[in-house]
Amino acid sequence: MRNIAVYVESFCAYGRALCDGIAAYARDRRDWTLHLLARESIIAPRFHYDGIIARILDNRLERKLATSGIPVVDVYGGNGLSPNLPTVMPDHALLARRAARYFRERFYTRFAYCGFNGFTFSDLRRDAFKTELARNGLECSIYAPSRRGASCRMQGFFRREEADLIPDRAGLAAWLKTLPRPVAVFCCNSLRAYQFFRICQSLERDVPRECAILAGDEDPVLCLFADRAISSIDPDPVTVGRTAAERLDRILSGDRAAARATAALVAPGGVIERASTAFYPTSPAWLSDVLAFIDANLYRPIQASEVFARAPVSHTVVERVFRKKLGASVLRYVTERKLALASRLLRETNLRVFEIADRAGFASSAYFCRTFKKFFRLSPQATRANADVSARA
Repeated sequence: MRNIAVYVESFCAYGRALCDGIAAYARDRRDWTLHLLARESIIAPRFHYDGIIARILDNRLERKLATSGIPVVDVYGGNGLSPNLPTVMPDHALLARRAARYFRERFYTRFAYCGFNGFTFSDLRRDAFKTELARNGLECSIYAPSRRGASCRMQGFFRREEADLIPDRAGLAAWLKTLPRPVAVFCCNSLRAYQFFRICQSLERDVPRECAILAGDEDPVLCLFADRAISSIDPDPVTVGRTAAERLDRILSGDRAAARATAALVAPGGVIERASTAFYPTSPAWLSDVLAFIDANLYRPIQASEVFARAPVSHTVVERVFRKKLGASVLRYVTERKLALASRLLRETNLRVFEIADRAGFASSAYFCRTFKKFFRLSPQATRANADVSARA
């Protein structure tokens, strides 16, 4: 049997999901014994471990583990992406680009990023979000508290994660007052999104009509405890944990390539849409409600009559506004949104084609494939293959 030490904070949803992935791999191996350690135990281990999987949050711990002589895989990627250790981490840049594209698809033109300065995952997401917007000629307001600020205290954030305590409340409130309305706000994680939502409440900023909020990870407790449930992007920590365990296993088996101090990136999942982003900043006002209704019902067939019934104007006016604002009739716009959802699922998930057809509300996979190919001039299978090639490039 191999004794594997795991140093991951298990009190938060992300840490528990990492542990789920590690445990799943250990169950498949059947020759691993896992030990969940506290910081004191990992700094001064009481007995020898064959390998360590750790979420390394500070330089002291990194130096300690890098010189321990024990094979280590880092699942945080901080401290300069842990240059002395092999690392497995979410693809933070890809996650942030998806956040930017999601907001742009909803016609937002004003953006903001709210994070924790000095933490690698937050800094990477901030920079990629800002860069993606800049490619399209768009600017982004950045919340940038000083590293001395209470919001950046390692103990308070990473080791306790007390959501109701907002140590930089005044700074967040002052920054929110400078933001235009409506604005799309990407928060580095669910904790930050929940805190920002509370600041919006205190200043009577309507979510999502004045501030749309998207979290950079998925913590159901934090996201669903907000009065307007918070949308999120799943960074897939289960796969991060499983991939880290697999990499450690390869290192223990003598794989030199696996032992190199490089970072393996795990692609995030898609956007989990909730009330905090259920708004389109467009006019007339009824159009936003109609578009949100369409998005909320993409999983099933949508009749034009249902869309007309959501608007306080005539069918003719609805069709005219759709053609002027969106460049398509009501039915064509609905089809385009369904196909956009299907395309995203093909690129971002391993769902089978018939499952994607069902999730996008098509009556059959055959009809879905015909419609998809006619619209994109590529079959669903070819679209997925091209996405896989791009991911490997």
